[in-house]
Amino acid sequence: MKRYLLILLITLSTMKVGLGQTSVYHPLPGLDALWSEISIYGSATTRLQYGMFGDTIINSYTYHKIYQRTIICWDTTMTTGNSDLVGALREDSLKRVYFHPLNSSFGSCSTDSVYKIYDFSKETPGDTIQFFSASMGCYAREYLTIDYVDSILINGTYRKLFHFIEGETWIEGIGSTRSLLSAITAIPTCSCTNALLCHKENDTLVYINPTYNFCYCSLGVNIHNEEKQNKIKVSPNPFSVLTTLNTNENLTGAILTVYNSNGQQVKKTEHISGNKITLHRDNLPSGLYFLLLTKDNKIFSSERLIIADK
Repeated sequence: MKRYLLILLITLSTMKVGLGQTSVYHPLPGLDALWSEISIYGSATTRLQYGMFGDTIINSYTYHKIYQRTIICWDTTMTTGNSDLVGALREDSLKRVYFHPLNSSFGSCSTDSVYKIYDFSKETPGDTIQFFSASMGCYAREYLTIDYVDSILINGTYRKLFHFIEGETWIEGIGSTRSLLSAITAIPTCSCTNALLCHKENDTLVYINPTYNFCYCSLGVNIHNEEKQNKIKVSPNPFSVLTTLNTNENLTGAILTVYNSNGQQVKKTEHISGNKITLHRDNLPSGLYFLLLTKDNKIFSSERLIIADK
């Protein structure tokens, strides 16, 4: 009994520490930020990037310019030269974020209007964030209602994680886990998916969606149901010299590919058989990596991997 009470006290203490650290507010980034997203509609998969590069003045307010492009699998580096300027973002002192469209990419959104797309000031369960008005019909929904707020550990710091009754989730300083512009992005009515894959600031990976475990399409274009069923166990993880991968079935002619956090291939092993694979670090620097195991030209399984110096 004492043991269970101790575990409970440790758990509650950890929760308090995490929630306590969220008292430091994290605004959306100012410059050089990147959001990679995926949209799956039936058999069609689209991968988008939103990038924040440079400032502009609109009606005496300073906005950060937002660019958009469809990801090209062999070119994951986004620049103002390979993308389109679609709008601008600004955050006010009350933790509200506004988007000003600068072209007609967003349906009925007017380039003459400004749209509130986030309000991080509301934190109480039951609080409603209102979006819709008669003159601004481009919103995906009329409002969001806060279910509860907890925290998430991002780069060693806790941030508030907002859960809404309507199914939306926001991360403070990053935005919606559905899409950066979720408030004005159409909500799928079919068995389709919109999701944020990862977020980078100043070319540093800040967040990666644990459901997908990759940033770009080079790590796998479609995640099939069978891939979710297959298991791969990596131990130890993190590792410094070598690690072992165990699978739940014997493989024949499989391929193991390792990608760094920028989606670049850094190691590849072919003609793998059996259910045990030894992976050597060789000259790879410490950091976050992604494993992709394929067989018969299909994704078998994927996993995150951390290399750490002793």
